[in-house]
Amino acid sequence: MENTQTTDPIVTVIIPTYNRASILYYALHSVINQTIQNIEIYVIDDASTDLTTELVDSFNDPRIHYIQFETNKKAAAARNAGMERARGKYIAFLDSDDEWLPTKLEKQIECMEALSDDWGCCYTGAYVSKMGGLTRHRVYEPQKSGDLVKDLLMGRFVIWTPTFMFRRKCLDEVGLMDVQLIRSQDVDFYIRLLSKYKIASIKEPLVNIFLALNKNLAHVAAQSRRILLAKHKDLIDSFGIMPSRYVYSISDMIQAEAFLSEGELIKGLIYFKRAVVRNPFLPVRRYLAIARHIASALFSERHEESLAADGRDMSSRDA
Repeated sequence: MENTQTTDPIVTVIIPTYNRASILYYALHSVINQTIQNIEIYVIDDASTDLTTELVDSFNDPRIHYIQFETNKKAAAARNAGMERARGKYIAFLDSDDEWLPTKLEKQIECMEALSDDWGCCYTGAYVSKMGGLTRHRVYEPQKSGDLVKDLLMGRFVIWTPTFMFRRKCLDEVGLMDVQLIRSQDVDFYIRLLSKYKIASIKEPLVNIFLALNKNLAHVAAQSRRILLAKHKDLIDSFGIMPSRYVYSISDMIQAEAFLSEGELIKGLIYFKRAVVRNPFLPVRRYLAIARHIASALFSERHEESLAADGRDMSSRDA
């Protein structure tokens, strides 16, 4: 189901979704309520089995284009489907469980229109809420702009995907997302984009991001991270010996956190050891995060042992 328009939109909005009919409404509503109305919206349904089709139909908005995959193809393929069809001067991504504040697109367009074409993209601040076992809430305010590909690889700043917007013509040089990456496909895209263009920042939080604790993804993330680092090995090595070691070290540290957060203590410690051996001079916050995860894993393990022991005691008394 695709709609047509006679005038070119200024922004193409791409929303991949999978079985999120219950919350997709809020994401779509936040786009439709933007102060910039000359937009097109691509909802890419990655073979949902819920009421996503009915939800999208209920909006009855000619700017919405609904693409439904017959089989699940993951996020990279979904965003590619939108980018291949995009007619906007700019392209912006929104995850189906997040929301934009009303002036998000307007302020990004104002920023980009004031810059030369070598500034290919822009990102904003965000309100980040963590749910499902992640309890921290914070305001993210970007501080960096310019030539930042090295900073991105070294983990010195982060681009939250729903805060990101870029010039569509950048695709001619950068290409689409890599479908072999189940995770980190957005990071790979940003690396390629920032290798050729500068990025502008808007400090103001203009996005509500809701993070859920996803289980059983650490192994997938590790595989994608290996592919990502191999793809960009020449670029990373061009930074020099110490910076390149730092890139690999910070990557291992992030992966260690991923395994530890899922309770895989041994694998987490293996990646942690490798990170420290490569470069021990990592941010203190990374070490603190590892310590929290290890303490949590040990406490959980002891708690389960205690429950099992209590269960044996009860069985013994019942006998």
